Amino acid sequence: MENAPEHCAAILAAIGKASAARPARYDQVVARLGLARQAADTALAHLQATSQIAHAEIKRATDPDPWLAIWPTGVIRPASQWNNLAMSGLYTPTKSQRQIVKEANAPKVRPPSPATAKAPPPPAPPIPAPAPEKPRQPRRPRPRPGPRNDTVVCELGADGSLQVTFGPDYPTDICAVFVQDLRRELASAGHPQEARR
Repeated sequence: MENAPEHCAAILAAIGKASAARPARYDQVVARLGLARQAADTALAHLQATSQIAHAEIKRATDPDPWLAIWPTGVIRPASQWNNLAMSGLYTPTKSQRQIVKEANAPKVRPPSPATAKAPPPPAPPIPAPAPEKPRQPRRPRPRPGPRNDTVVCELGADGSLQVTFGPDYPTDICAVFVQDLRRELASAGHPQEARR
C-alpha cells in the first residue's frame, strides 16, 4: 500500500493515449510495467474508486478469453480527499439545463469584426411629389352642320352656250367629272359646248 500512488501514476501514464474506442489491455499494461499482480489490482481498484479510469470486460470473436479493457476518464483527483462537494462539482453543470438546450439550438452567428463590418446603406432619395394635374379644359361643342348647299344649276343660253353653277358645298372633284359628262352629252346631241363654272 505504500507504493499505491506510484503504481497509480505509472498505470495512468501507460494508458495515457488509450480511449473508449481503443482501450488498453490491463494484462499487457501490468506486464509492461513489471508490477506484481496484487499491487496492480490494488492500484486499479483505487483508480476505479476515484473515477480516474473506466474499465470493461471485452471478448471479441478472435479472443479465446475475455480481457479487461481500461482507459483514462480525464478526471483529475484533487489533493484533498473526496467529499460530497467535490464529487458534485464534477457532474453539476454551471448552467441550467434549459439554458444549455437554448444555447445549443440557437443559430451560430459570428459577430462581424469592426474592420470588415459593412457600412450602412446610404439613405434612399426622397420620392418627388407628383406634379399637380392641369385643369382640363371643357371640350368645345362641335358646330352643328347647317343646311347643305350642293345644288347644280345649268342654264342654256339663246346662242347655245351652256352655263353651269355649282353650290358652295358641292365636292370639287365631282364638279369636273360632271362638266365633262355634260359636255360629252351635248356634243353627242349636236349642241355647241361652253361650260363655265
